[in-house]
Amino acid sequence: MRVFSISGFSGTGKTTLVESIIRELDTQGYSVITIKSSQHDPRKGEGTDTDKHQTAGAIESFFRGPTNREKSLKEIVGSLVSDFLLVEGMKTSPIPKLWCIGNAPIGDTIPINVKAIISWDAAEVEDKYSIPILESDDIQQIVSIIMKEAIDLDNLNV
Repeated sequence: MRVFSISGFSGTGKTTLVESIIRELDTQGYSVITIKSSQHDPRKGEGTDTDKHQTAGAIESFFRGPTNREKSLKEIVGSLVSDFLLVEGMKTSPIPKLWCIGNAPIGDTIPINVKAIISWDAAEVEDKYSIPILESDDIQQIVSIIMKEAIDLDNLNV
């Protein structure tokens, strides 16, 4: 199973982007499991981010929060098998990631291992870091980056 993260601050389009990525990977014949990582306690029921992930086509979706933060991604996923594990969150982890900024400026620093910056309007974003800046609806290019940069979950210790 290969892992990749979609990170950013609240309100920058992470969940919507994860949904689009799941749909595109599913269309290409790949299976996806997701983990939503948050500092907050999980909400339950319809309309939650994990529910949205499954509605988009994830075969399973988990929540990683304050009560199970000590568990590794491997422990959370258990024996489930999938082509990809998409993690929404974990901005400080070493997992390769997309950095979602919505319509905000990039900022003076970005997390480690960012493979592309995702904006609602890439033409308005100043390129400070010499990494791709893509619009959030450029799903084929975004999935291409994930296919190239995702790493094997067995090689990760988070």
